[in-house]
Amino acid sequence: MRIPRFRVKMSRKGRLASVLETARILPVFRAVGPGSLIIFAFHRVAPKGAFCPRFDDSMFSIDDVKFREHLITMKRYADPVSETELLAALKGRGTLPRRGFMITFDDGYKDNATIAAPILKDLGIPATFFVATQAIENRMLGWWDHIYWAIKLATRQQFTVRGVGYDLSLGLSTTAEKFTALYRSTPLEQVDGLVEELFQACGAPRPRLEDMDPELMSWDDLRSLVSQGFSVGSHTHSHPVLSRIPPEAQAEEFRRSKALIESRLGSPVHTIAYPVGGYEHFNIESKGIAQECGYEAAFSFLTGANDAARLDPFDLKRVDQPLDLPSYAGVFSMPWLFAKRTCHADKPAAYEMTHE
Repeated sequence: MRIPRFRVKMSRKGRLASVLETARILPVFRAVGPGSLIIFAFHRVAPKGAFCPRFDDSMFSIDDVKFREHLITMKRYADPVSETELLAALKGRGTLPRRGFMITFDDGYKDNATIAAPILKDLGIPATFFVATQAIENRMLGWWDHIYWAIKLATRQQFTVRGVGYDLSLGLSTTAEKFTALYRSTPLEQVDGLVEELFQACGAPRPRLEDMDPELMSWDDLRSLVSQGFSVGSHTHSHPVLSRIPPEAQAEEFRRSKALIESRLGSPVHTIAYPVGGYEHFNIESKGIAQECGYEAAFSFLTGANDAARLDPFDLKRVDQPLDLPSYAGVFSMPWLFAKRTCHADKPAAYEMTHE
């Protein structure tokens, strides 16, 4: 089992940012460039030190010590923005800072409440936590965690699923990413049973409820976050790839999740994050449906930085957090160069175009 240690060498962009910052080039861009809002997306924060996550360890992009360091670095270069401040600006009732950033978390993992939230609170940084309500209600982790569990506990080195061969000698992550790509690209009418086929093919036991329950926040955890001033938003109900399902099914996902959160927490839900979130994972219709379902804003993922003067309320772009501290200087000075954008489409397509 791979043990995340978060010892990441400085990236090439990080080295470039460090050189440009030392040469006083990036400060000039920060001073004269257009305003920007960088929205960072996290999933999980790990405890410091070696540990062995039983599910998808790729969700742990950072440990608690580095998380604090990164937040402090963000505040050096930009001002934190809350969901309330963003929504006010979108309605013309407020203005955003010239250099702003937001912190968001997806999926509803327990460490969001136990590790991330206390650090955010201590530093006075607001955040929004997007949860898939089916997971919170049923205590069942998503398909991606099931994939990693199966591959980590596989009893066969080589196996085949739907005509695609897998070889664990090539590495756990390589195998998991290959199967994940298959899952995401499989048409809706063919996806049922796909993960079950993986378990059968690789000979792994299925996770039990008692394995999954500790990994997820509870409704009490979410109520506590709200009481501390954090925001909770929707990540749909069952976390589907929206581009694979028809508009009426998307609407049901959006409405059901919003209603459940509002019922359980007793507070309104204003925002939603599209699951997976790249432009290939939702469609043009998704934006209109989100608005029709009563959301005031919606977030994509791996789509870049936002021009603060031209925000699209239903396609608020988000990026992964940089892997190294020098990159933040670049992200807030030249977001068009340093803000990560790794989705495979330039914009969402119409539903009909993806289902011809």
